[in-house]
Amino acid sequence: MSTTMQNSHFRHRSPIHLSHCTLAESFDFLGDRWSLLILRSALFGLRRFEDFHGELGIPRTVLAARLKRLVSAGLMVRQDYKAAGS
Repeated sequence: MSTTMQNSHFRHRSPIHLSHCTLAESFDFLGDRWSLLILRSALFGLRRFEDFHGELGIPRTVLAARLKRLVSAGLMVRQDYKAAGS
């Protein structure tokens, strides 16, 4: 047995329990595939509901729910669309 294996008998543990870990909460929140894809599309410049729907092929009800959740979390901001000249 190698020296490394012999000296690795102790285990390191995180000082923060998962139930109190903000990083774990973030992964849980963003772990949803659609939320991550919406944020990705927004980072590449998409801004309108129809554009997200068209690019992602996400069902409208799911898109509306995910956008509402992302806005509530402060990750996105909702703005009314104003057509040019109006």
